[in-house]
Amino acid sequence: MKFFVRVAAIIIRNQQVLVHRSEQQGSSYCALPGGHLEVGETTEACVVREFAEEFGVAIQLERLVYIAEGMFMAGRKKPKPKHEIVFYYRAHLQDPMVVVRSREEPTMYADWLSLDSNLAELYPQWLRSILASDYQHNWQDCPRQIIANELIQPPTTIIRQLYSGDGSTKSSSLGAGVDNS
Repeated sequence: MKFFVRVAAIIIRNQQVLVHRSEQQGSSYCALPGGHLEVGETTEACVVREFAEEFGVAIQLERLVYIAEGMFMAGRKKPKPKHEIVFYYRAHLQDPMVVVRSREEPTMYADWLSLDSNLAELYPQWLRSILASDYQHNWQDCPRQIIANELIQPPTTIIRQLYSGDGSTKSSSLGAGVDNS
């Protein structure tokens, strides 16, 4: 099983979230932009570097909103189990009017998904049920810890609010096909 640490940014402009869209072999999916953490690099420095490399734009980090642990199968030709830890930061573009283009075209494109629409193409799947709601509620239940295991049947997702005003934590679970909104 391959293990890695990744960092991603949640950038929302005009009720739309910035994603990297991949269109390969007739299928399309979207993920929040970011990349793999390098040895000796902080998560904050990593996400700023990745945006400069992938889009040529500068971002300003606001706060950490999700720490997610995912176990899943990945790979188009020979799927293999993967285990990842991802730090998701709320961020904004330093120049709010900049046109964002992926430097990885034609395999990856910058795109904006409406938070009001069905986010069916967005991965990981747990983001679909909480992203728009957390944004609308000004991230008040964040930071959250997410543990998503797609290697077991049925797949499970546990979402915990890490810190609340009284020092306690809150948990909810998503089963296969169950929505947490």
